[in-house]
Amino acid sequence: YVNRINITKTKKQEDMAFINGSDEYEEVDITVFPKEFNLLKDVDKRDILYITGKVEKRINKYQIILFDLKKL
Repeated sequence: YVNRINITKTKKQEDMAFINGSDEYEEVDITVFPKEFNLLKDVDKRDILYITGKVEKRINKYQIILFDLKKL
């Protein structure tokens, strides 16, 4: 479930995004790098997504680096 989408620019002026999402257990931050940014073209706040990516732990909090997504 998408709670928030923040779109920003990289140093090379490419679009990337940070998504805050949640499921029935907890919230997670999802990083979308420029290579995968085009996957967000139809994604809005409150959408339900099935995502694949790499899970990383940073300072006692998990985040996901997005590889692919499907809108449910």
